[in-house]
Amino acid sequence: MNDIQEIAMMKHRIAILLIKKQTTETYLESVTGKLNIFESDLIDVDQRVWPMQVQSLMLTHQKSSSAAATASSSTTTAATTMATDKEKKQII
Repeated sequence: MNDIQEIAMMKHRIAILLIKKQTTETYLESVTGKLNIFESDLIDVDQRVWPMQVQSLMLTHQKSSSAAATASSSTTTAATTMATDKEKKQII
């Protein structure tokens, strides 16, 4: 290849790398919720964009956490009820 073609190819590769860098930065800002949007947008939209695999993983984790919390609170409620019943019987 001649020098002009090599220079053109190098400029093209640099442009591609810059586009990839900008895309990656925008994606990371979007995921972390730091993406700046214009004030003129009137629609309130969640700015975080997550891949489907991450969304399903987060939902599964959230469900298991809430199920564990529900089970823990049920156990605590049952223990409190039993203690209250014992106290009532002792008073009578």
